[in-house]
Amino acid sequence: IQDETMNSDNKVISIGVIIDGDSRIGKEQEVAMDIAAQSYNKTSKNHKLALYFRNSTKDTLRAITLG
Repeated sequence: IQDETMNSDNKVISIGVIIDGDSRIGKEQEVAMDIAAQSYNKTSKNHKLALYFRNSTKDTLRAITLG
């Protein structure tokens, strides 16, 4: 899921991420993606990333449909 909006001089790219936040791998994925987004945001002059995490609780379809 991606949405671009203008934020003064920068475009903010919103990205929805569905992970299993109850598992060790899901927690590691969230940390890794946060670090990557922060790194990107520090170096990019025109675009910024905003990550929005949703916990699938082992049911990805349910996570998608819960708005």
